[in-house]
Amino acid sequence: MNKFCKAILVMVVCVTTGTSVMGAGIKCSGWATEAVTSAAENGFVPESLLSKANEPITRREMCSLIMQYYRVYTGDNYISSAESQFMDEKSNEVVTAVELGLFSGVSTKMFKPNEKVTREQMAAVMARLFNKVGLELIQNTDADSVFNDNAKIGDWAKASVALLKKNGIINGDNKGYFNPKDITTIEQVIAVLMQTQPSTGEQSVMVGDLSVSLGENVARVVREFGQPTRIDKNKFGTQRYIYANNYEKFFMVGISNDKVVEIYTNAASLGYCTITSKTTYDTMNFDNYKSYSWEKAVYEDDKYVLTVFFDCMDNRKVDAIYLRSSGLTEVSDFYGTGSEAYIESELVDIINASRVKMGMLPFKRNSDADVVAKAHSDEMMSFLRSDYNSIRGLTPFQRMDEAGIKYGLAAENIFTEASGDAIEIYGWWISNVATRSNLLSKDFTDIGIGSVGSSKRKIFYTTADMFSVE
Repeated sequence: MNKFCKAILVMVVCVTTGTSVMGAGIKCSGWATEAVTSAAENGFVPESLLSKANEPITRREMCSLIMQYYRVYTGDNYISSAESQFMDEKSNEVVTAVELGLFSGVSTKMFKPNEKVTREQMAAVMARLFNKVGLELIQNTDADSVFNDNAKIGDWAKASVALLKKNGIINGDNKGYFNPKDITTIEQVIAVLMQTQPSTGEQSVMVGDLSVSLGENVARVVREFGQPTRIDKNKFGTQRYIYANNYEKFFMVGISNDKVVEIYTNAASLGYCTITSKTTYDTMNFDNYKSYSWEKAVYEDDKYVLTVFFDCMDNRKVDAIYLRSSGLTEVSDFYGTGSEAYIESELVDIINASRVKMGMLPFKRNSDADVVAKAHSDEMMSFLRSDYNSIRGLTPFQRMDEAGIKYGLAAENIFTEASGDAIEIYGWWISNVATRSNLLSKDFTDIGIGSVGSSKRKIFYTTADMFSVE
């Protein structure tokens, strides 16, 4: 599933102004810190370029940079053994880049390795590189792909510039000019490269204007997003960092050995490759997916597992993205009592993120309703039954009345006899009309959650009671 993924930054096409950032051998402008640091961490940039990333890039350096990207992306460590055709350049990186059709000399005999690269030259090289590694880009170009100074772009570069603009890889300045003859810098080239997420086993999910990637260090997550609201335990026995201080950018990441191994978000600002919260079921391409239904679609390979959850309303738009590393196995004790609090708290957060996304206030968690919900889940588990009414025949409303809860309107959701954690429970509720309407009703203000697990059966029974305070 080799897709074009919008990633960290939109390329800054005007001349960079700003304070240089020093650290870990990196010198770059402030706006480029995220892209350059990420590229360095993932091995996409030759170390020799990191200490001068804010400087103009030469033709030789451009070859070195794109060849490093090519090798990391494809896993092909090919180096040409041919003799250089150029009188003024003999390096293997240049010879290999030329042999692969990624770069060319200024003539059959001259390369001019120290000549600076212009923006239109950079665009042409990037288009060749992305084509060479098999990156899937939208090929049709139209008026939206034309800059105000399109006439100044060389005819040989116009198609490449339009292609990159159409795919959101490059933008013009604030006046809509591309400035094709301007010299480009190392950090600007890196920013263009990092607009794609190469398939290196570190896939990314967007949350707002930031990204989280499988395999990245937890220190980077904390640096970018701050300390988590809390740390739970997930079904794979690893830590799950919960970021719930701002439901508009709610997400959860699983951490194992200080590395990200799972990412989940149902925020309105979610993004994965070309998938956003505006993507609908009917517009999805399910080729190579392991399974798909109106509830969710699952893709799996030897690197990662992707689950796309759908909302049952509004043309079944994408509601959530769940990305995790392949090879994770559930721990046997997750479905015991020790995990119930995690399920309950995460469900409240996920539901509240969904409510905020729909323009509603988040639920207030009600401790009295928690007790009622917990007791019903416990009863259903004990008798292995799935029913909104209790063994005594009490409805959810009668059980709330019996507990002394004062309410105006109320409703109940249950989830029974199925494995999975809060992600799967919520995913099922949001994909069904009745349970979704309860979660997203403007009439309800409070919620009580109670989950009861069984390690022997590897399931959870969960009850959610929603109501308006009288």
